Amino acid sequence: MRKLSDRAIQTYQLGMVKERGKTFVVFPFKRGGKICMLKQRDIADKHNCRPTSANQEKCLFGWQAIDDSQRTAYITEGELDALALFDCGYPALSVPFGGGGGAKQDWVENEYENLSRFDEIYLCLDNDKAGHEAVVEIVQRLGSDRCKVVTLPHKDANECLIQI
Repeated sequence: MRKLSDRAIQTYQLGMVKERGKTFVVFPFKRGGKICMLKQRDIADKHNCRPTSANQEKCLFGWQAIDDSQRTAYITEGELDALALFDCGYPALSVPFGGGGGAKQDWVENEYENLSRFDEIYLCLDNDKAGHEAVVEIVQRLGSDRCKVVTLPHKDANECLIQI
């Protein structure tokens, strides 16, 4: 349905958990082998998505899939979009709390130094109002000198993969 490869699922180290009769995908937000945050998403209801605790570090999803020698990165609005770009050959990370501005993009403070190694950062967020708001906020915080904006032909990267 989402057309994501087993290789992407293994590389990003997704898990599954059953809780009260529901099945959740578990997204590990890791940096340097350390789990900074875990997020669960109900496979039957994408709106039932939440961090597993309140005291987690806001950070990007997908560092475990980025080679240390990589100097270009793509940032998406959703974890599944990062996997979709990975399947298309692009090194991808995802913001932790979706599109929009303000506190949703507070992860930048925790990741600014980690992102300094990239010469180019391609912002590949959803092609909607929240995605556009996030792009403006992220460019203001990271700087327009190395941020490039990707305009997608569909709503998001996973939708683009599905349409291939």
